[in-house]
Amino acid sequence: MNFRNANSLNNRVNLLSGNLLPIEDSDSKFPLSWRVHNVVIWLIELIHTVALVFGLILVPREKALNDGTVCVVVLMEASFMLSRLYARRKLLSRVVDTLDSILREADETMKDLVRSTLSPITKMFTVYCLVSVTTITIWTVQPVTIAFDKGAFFYVDYNLPAAFTSEPFSRGVLIASSVVMTIGSVFLFLKKFGVDVYMMHIVLILTVQYRYIGRKLTLLFRDLQGDNRVDGLCDKRFHLKADWRTKRELRALCQHHNTVLR
Repeated sequence: MNFRNANSLNNRVNLLSGNLLPIEDSDSKFPLSWRVHNVVIWLIELIHTVALVFGLILVPREKALNDGTVCVVVLMEASFMLSRLYARRKLLSRVVDTLDSILREADETMKDLVRSTLSPITKMFTVYCLVSVTTITIWTVQPVTIAFDKGAFFYVDYNLPAAFTSEPFSRGVLIASSVVMTIGSVFLFLKKFGVDVYMMHIVLILTVQYRYIGRKLTLLFRDLQGDNRVDGLCDKRFHLKADWRTKRELRALCQHHNTVLR
């Protein structure tokens, strides 16, 4: 087990969205194909953002507020969070390296805690992602359904405010621009969603470390109480061995705690 394969949703969304945030040790680099994919996605997002801004300026104010507000908010959130994460990429890589090394050496207790903690939340996030992507796609691409109803189209015909050329424009422009805005909107959501899943993954892995320490301490003191109950039946050598084992496990837990805090 490691930081990357502990949560397949985080790994897939991180790659598909083009965020390419650190998910394994800092010496590993993303394959060239995913880096090219990242460049293409950012170009699409640039076109999407420029078209959205001009659309918000050129359409009536009421339509801009009703249809464009949510997209603008998601754009601002994704831009702010990604810029902060990219600016602290070295620090983020160190955190991932630490968690990755811990998970690689995890025992069965920690692995069970990781699975039980991540599994239910990952399932809910997966459903949320599928529903959101489907909804965004249907709503943004809907103008294509009126493409053959008339010959000339205007900015107000878009569901999501956009402007690619002066109005009126042709059927081909409407279809092509609607597809571009749909792809841009879906990947904008995936970028925001990818950051949310990524941060959730880090927080939950850290939470697992404290749950792991708590469980190990509970088991340790339970065994210690059991040793004390059989005091009259055990010799001094047994107690010395038990004390040495307890000290060793406590020392290991303290070192683990210090590693997490660093």
